Amino acid sequence: MDFNLHKAVTIKPGLDVLPAPITDEEYRDLMAGENRYLMTEANSLDELEATFFYDAPVHWQAGELLEAITSTRLQLSRTMRAFIRTLNQKLKGTGITAGSDKTGDVAQSGTREIGGAEVGRARNVNGLPVLPALIPLSDGQTISILFHSPTAEKRITNSDTLIAFQFLLNKKDVTHTVAPMSGRDMTLAQVTMKLANLAEKNTAKFQRAQKKKKALTDEINQLQADSDQKEDALSDLADQAATVQSQSADLEQQVSVIAAQADQLDEENERLQAEIDELNRTGGRSDAATVAVSGGQARALTDRLANIKNRMHIDGHVTLSNGAEMRQGIVDGEGYIQLTAPDGSRYQIQAESIQGVHLEAAIGKLFKAYKAGKAEQYLVAAAPDPAPEPVPEPIPEPVPAPEAELTAGKYRYALQMRPAGVGAVPADNAGILPRPDSDDPYYDYARHGIITYNEPLSDEQMRNFDLKLLPRDESFDFLAKTLASGPFGKYARQYLEMATSAPKDFQSTLKMNFQKTFPNIAYPLGDGTEKLVQSMIAALQQEVAESKPAPEPQPEPAPETTPEPEISEADKAANQAIDYLNSINSMQSSDMLEIRNARSSVREAIAALQAAGRFDENEELVNAAARHLADLLVAIQKQGVNA
Repeated sequence: MDFNLHKAVTIKPGLDVLPAPITDEEYRDLMAGENRYLMTEANSLDELEATFFYDAPVHWQAGELLEAITSTRLQLSRTMRAFIRTLNQKLKGTGITAGSDKTGDVAQSGTREIGGAEVGRARNVNGLPVLPALIPLSDGQTISILFHSPTAEKRITNSDTLIAFQFLLNKKDVTHTVAPMSGRDMTLAQVTMKLANLAEKNTAKFQRAQKKKKALTDEINQLQADSDQKEDALSDLADQAATVQSQSADLEQQVSVIAAQADQLDEENERLQAEIDELNRTGGRSDAATVAVSGGQARALTDRLANIKNRMHIDGHVTLSNGAEMRQGIVDGEGYIQLTAPDGSRYQIQAESIQGVHLEAAIGKLFKAYKAGKAEQYLVAAAPDPAPEPVPEPIPEPVPAPEAELTAGKYRYALQMRPAGVGAVPADNAGILPRPDSDDPYYDYARHGIITYNEPLSDEQMRNFDLKLLPRDESFDFLAKTLASGPFGKYARQYLEMATSAPKDFQSTLKMNFQKTFPNIAYPLGDGTEKLVQSMIAALQQEVAESKPAPEPQPEPAPETTPEPEISEADKAANQAIDYLNSINSMQSSDMLEIRNARSSVREAIAALQAAGRFDENEELVNAAARHLADLLVAIQKQGVNA
C-alpha cells in the first residue's frame, strides 16, 4: 500500500448521530485473498515494529494517506484515552472492551502504557519518525495505530505533532475499510464505529482460530515434552549402559588377574608334583629314574596316573613327560585307549565303556604296562605301505559367478522425509534397504533408507510421497545425453570449453540444469558428481560432432561480414542463471528439501549474475524468484496449521 502526505483524509471529533456501520460486503472483502489469515492473528508491538519498520516498504509520495488523529507527544495520553473511550461506546453490547488498565509500565523492550494503549519507541522510516500504538481488546484481538510526525527532524519531542495514518485489526491493514471516503472529512464516531463493527464481526472467527492454534500449540508442546522425556530416559539408559560397561571392564580385569594367579599356581603345583613323583620313585635315593623302554629308546616317565586320567577325561588326550601321547576313541561303537610312543609305535587296549569306569581301568592298565616296559602285547602292527595311487589330472575349479548387487528391486528411491510404513510409501514395494554409507553419492538424500520397486513410480507418486529416484552409474550416460540435447544443446561447444577452462562453474551449471530438468531424480554427490561430469562431457562431444554440417561445394566468396561477438564464460553462466530464475516462478512443490535445494541454486544464480556484472538489470527477476520460494514455505506452514 502506498501513502501520500499531501492527499489526506482528516478525521475530526465532531457529532455524528448515525455513523455508518461496516457492511457484510466490506467484511467479506477483508476476509478474501491469500492474506485473510491476518484477520485471525493477534498482533504484538514487537511484531508490529518488526513488520513495519523492517519489512514493509512505505512510499510517502505516491497514493493516499489517511491522517486520522492529530495530537502531540505531550498530549498523546489524553488523545488515546478519548479514542478508547469513544471506541468502548461503540463496542457496548458486544461483550468486548478496549484498552488496558495499566499505566506507566515500562517493558524490557522500552514500550510504555499510555492512555490504555501500549506505545512503542519511535523509529525513522524513509526519513520520517513513526510511532506505533497498540490497543488490546478483551477477546484477545488488537487494534494498532501508526503515527508519523511531520514536524520532527530526527527524534520526536513532547511538542512535535503526531498524526495517525494507518489502522490495523490484528495483523490486517483496515485503513481504507475504516475510512474509505477519499477527500472528505470523517468524524471520530465513524472511524470507531467501523472498528467496533469489524471487531464484533471478526470475534467468532478469531476465537475459533485461536482455539485451533492453542490446540496445535498444546499438541506441539506435548510432543516436545514426550520427546524430552524419552531423551531423558534414553540418557538414563545410556548412563546405565556406561556403568555396566565400566563394571564389565573391571570384572574382566579381575578375571584376568585371577586367571594369571591360577596359571602361576598350576605351574607351582606341577613343579611340586614333579618333585613328589621323583621322591616316590627313588625313595629319597639318587638312583636313576624308572624308564619305559619302547623301540630301543628309554626316557624317564614322571607323570602321575591321577593327572593323566583327569586330562583324558577333560580333553580326551594327554602328552606324557617323555613325549608319548595317549588318546581315547570309538570304533564301531566300542571304545579304546591308544598310546603313541615318541618313536611312532602304537599301543592300543579296548575299553568296554568309553564313558564308564572301564575307561579309567583301561587307561591305568595301558599306562602301567608302558611305564614298566611291558606293553608289547598291546602293540599295533604297522599297516603295509599302500601302493601309490595314480595322481588324477587337476580339475580346474569353476569361476564363481559375480554376486548380484544387494538390491531387492530394479528401481531405487530415497526415503527423504519419513521411514517406510503403511500409507507412508506407495504399495507393492520390492524391498527396503538401510541408509547407505556416508561416502555414498545418495547418503544425504536417503535419510530414512532406500525403498525399491520392480516397476518405476510416476512423477506424481514420487512428489506425493517425497521420494527421489536414485539413478545408477549406467544411467548417467542417458541423463547426460538428455541434457546435452536439451538445455545444453544451443551452446554445446561453449559448455564443452567451460568444462575445461572453468570446471567449478561447469559443475554448478550442470547441477542447476539437472535439478530443473529432472526434479524427481536425485543429483549424485561426491564421487557420483565426477562420474556424471565425465558422462556429460562425452555427451557434449557427441552433440558437437553430430551438429557439424556435411561438407558442401565451395560457394562463391561472399562479402565479409562482421563476426558475432564471442560469448564469455561468465555470460554463458549468467544466461543459464536467468533461464533457471524464470523457471522458479512456475515451481509448485511441498517438499522442504526440494525448496531448500532451489534456494541454494538461486544463490548460485545470483553469484553467476554478479560475476558477469548483470545483477542490477536482473534484480527484479531475482527478487521474484526469492518471493515465490518464500510463498511456498508459507504455504507449507499454513498446511501444518490447518492440518
